[in-house]
Amino acid sequence: MIHVHGSGGNFCGLPHGAQLMPLGEQGYAGLAINTRQHDQAINTDNFFAVRNDLAAATAVARALGYQRVVLRGHSLGTVQVLYYAATDWSPEFRGVIRWYDEAAATSMEWIRRVPLPLVLVRDANDQIILPFELHQLYAAATAPGALSPAVEIALIPDSHPENGHQFPNTIPELTEVAVRWLTRLGL
Repeated sequence: MIHVHGSGGNFCGLPHGAQLMPLGEQGYAGLAINTRQHDQAINTDNFFAVRNDLAAATAVARALGYQRVVLRGHSLGTVQVLYYAATDWSPEFRGVIRWYDEAAATSMEWIRRVPLPLVLVRDANDQIILPFELHQLYAAATAPGALSPAVEIALIPDSHPENGHQFPNTIPELTEVAVRWLTRLGL
């Protein structure tokens, strides 16, 4: 699984950093990367440049002998993962796990072109992303002409008062959603 953070995030931050070990304990290898937009480079995103970061991570997975790769992004990183999956149909790619992001309009354009199974995940207490946006993406991913063979929604309950955008209180539930989905797909 290749993990991509959001703008200003990094490979060891929430939610990716907290999920690497639990997913590893379930038998899944993970490669969390820093893209060109990490830490102080917040809001300096360039899809074409970040695509090269994802291509390099995919090359590392190939070099290590992995024949099945799932792409996973958080926040703005998910738009980049969707863009990459929509423009590079490498035979190793088997699915996309999408932690809901900020750029819904761009996501809705790219999500229709992803020929892989998708799971759309949102923390119920995400105060950045509005609840209806998840359903807009689902509608785009399942519209006539969309390429994904299977699209699922997973809403993770969260009653904590702080913002759930980075899943600070729901990492175990987030891991459970990912493992159940991966198991169903036989990955």
